[in-house]
Amino acid sequence: MEATGVCGSDVHQQTRMRDTAHILSHEIVGRIARLGSQAARKWPFKEGDRVALEEYMPCGACEVCRTEDYRFCLQTDPSASQQPLFYGTTPVDVPPSLWGGYSQYLYLHPNGGR
Repeated sequence: MEATGVCGSDVHQQTRMRDTAHILSHEIVGRIARLGSQAARKWPFKEGDRVALEEYMPCGACEVCRTEDYRFCLQTDPSASQQPLFYGTTPVDVPPSLWGGYSQYLYLHPNGGR
């Protein structure tokens, strides 16, 4: 991690997420420390490259994702029956636990890159 912003939502997350531990921050810039084979096939990155992330991790396959409206993907809907994945709000008990910018390392989800 190189830098992360402090968003207004970070200030309020402490009251919304009292039951589980979280690593806050979804405004994230960092360098790729290690790149797995799946990521190397999907993205044109190499180790050491600087990347900026969005908080959303959509499915990438539905109609709204294919039209670049991925913020409306059902996989990112907080009211869905399955907990959506977001940087900064996904609990640390969801593997691999590194879901926020206030950490030394962050897991780059396969659906997190654009």
